[in-house]
Amino acid sequence: MALIGVMPNTVYLFLVSSLRSQGLSETGAAAALSVMGLTQVVARVGVWTPLVARLGVQTAVRAWAVMLLLAALFLALARGEAAGYLAAGFLGLGMGANLVLQLIVWPEYFGRTAVGAITGAANVVSGLAGAAGPLLAAALVDVTGVYTWSYLFMAFAVLLGLILQVVV
Repeated sequence: MALIGVMPNTVYLFLVSSLRSQGLSETGAAAALSVMGLTQVVARVGVWTPLVARLGVQTAVRAWAVMLLLAALFLALARGEAAGYLAAGFLGLGMGANLVLQLIVWPEYFGRTAVGAITGAANVVSGLAGAAGPLLAAALVDVTGVYTWSYLFMAFAVLLGLILQVVV
């Protein structure tokens, strides 16, 4: 979960500046961020909540990872205003699962007896990943001068998390 969570934590920091570097105006980049936020809220209620109930937690976590992986790749390759808005909407669709899954994944996997202790320990790991992701992504931007490699780094982290989710 922490590896998959690198994407949402990092993208909040870089979305506007990366879209600006891809040709969007300040207003256009801010509007794309709003598209991501609105899509996230709508997807949380209208897509992910019923999807988790229908597919189960494990399948929903895998679907969430695939959505974020595709969003990271789309953001790495998106150029221009229309692609920026589409990428932001796709990202919002994937990120709509974050809160839904965070609330149910721990009791589903480990039971309700020690959910507080497990969630607390998991939040430490997620916090470290959330702190490391933006730092590594920023270093990639500094070294390469583009955001493409940062999004590919996020895609790799999500892919690694997805592989661990499937294998474990």
